[in-house]
Amino acid sequence: MSLNFSRFQYISNIFFILIISFPGGLIYLLIGSTLSFWLRESGFDKITIGLFSLVNFIHIFKFLWGPLLEKVSFAPLSKRGYKYCLIIALVSCIFCVYVLTNFNPNTHFIPFALCLVAVAFFSSIYDMLLQSSQMLLITNKNWGISEAACTTGFRIGILIAGSGALYLSTIISWQDVYRAMAILCIPSLLLIIIYPLKFKDKIIINDFDRFWHAFYDFVKKPKWLIIVSFMLLYRLQDNFLSVMPNMFYLDIGYTKKDLALGYKAFGMCATILGGFIGGFLCRKYEYSYLLKRVLIYHALSSLSFLFLYFYNRDITSLYIAVFFQEFTKGLTMSPFFSYQLRCCSAKYCITQIALITSIAYISTILFGSISGYAATYLGWTYFFIVAGFCFIPAYILIRYLPPYVISS
Repeated sequence: MSLNFSRFQYISNIFFILIISFPGGLIYLLIGSTLSFWLRESGFDKITIGLFSLVNFIHIFKFLWGPLLEKVSFAPLSKRGYKYCLIIALVSCIFCVYVLTNFNPNTHFIPFALCLVAVAFFSSIYDMLLQSSQMLLITNKNWGISEAACTTGFRIGILIAGSGALYLSTIISWQDVYRAMAILCIPSLLLIIIYPLKFKDKIIINDFDRFWHAFYDFVKKPKWLIIVSFMLLYRLQDNFLSVMPNMFYLDIGYTKKDLALGYKAFGMCATILGGFIGGFLCRKYEYSYLLKRVLIYHALSSLSFLFLYFYNRDITSLYIAVFFQEFTKGLTMSPFFSYQLRCCSAKYCITQIALITSIAYISTILFGSISGYAATYLGWTYFFIVAGFCFIPAYILIRYLPPYVISS
């Protein structure tokens, strides 16, 4: 009987993780790529749209309040404290998204921007709780399955907030689109409220000093500055492009319906496929070899933008270009995420992962915020040429990564 209950609890926890991952992906895109379409239709230029990437700057500092969140969520009420934190974080995200829809970005710019910052703040808290749920609810040997469930839920959220929201915007206003997206988070909220959490182990609360121990442990690693530099620069091409491909496709004549299906839905499938293949290749090749190859492949994908710009702008060409771009993006992601894990010590894994992802996020914010300036002053041709050469710094750094990172 206990075995059956354990199996039932395991399946239930996997399903729980999948469902609560959905709002994470949905909100992630609502304050990112999807927002750029709303701003574009509101009359904002590419420079301003690029600067809106700065609202996610709050994610860089999430490792600082991680220990505090750990204290608040686990110390007073154990499972109930963790559940309450999940509920408060998600309710706050839904509420802030709804409040956002009451402001016009043209006439209420500052309140609109502040609401976006609030959404980013509460979503960073929700993301940390979501990441920890696998370690709390699933046994170590089943983390692979729980990660697949988490990724699936997250990607479904991205798909709906991308392709779904873009298609809806052709029928209703952007304010109503965002209200609809907020409502879609409610089923996940209800599940969190009614689901009986059962942690696999007793929670051990870390001291605040643990962060400094984890940081010291990281900087003791050989060539740690090379590692940090590589994390900042590896995804430089994607971060430099930021949301500008959205503007590019609209500028050359594609409609929002074209992009909803061709760029968002089809592109997401291509990214997932590339991610799975990249994960398989991680088991077959050394990291030094694989990281270099996927960087080159992804750099070549910039040619697809130029192909669309100069030669062919039909739907078939859009699908081919999007597949090349998103598939190679997926190829680069799996080795990079695996690399991040290899940089962490087992006893400080949670704190160091938060630290590493925060460092990597600096590149997203920094280069994403200047993408609008670059696209405006360089023009699309030179903008994509520069993006194609962005792989070079990371490519050079791979040669100097310490052996414990690049060995398979």
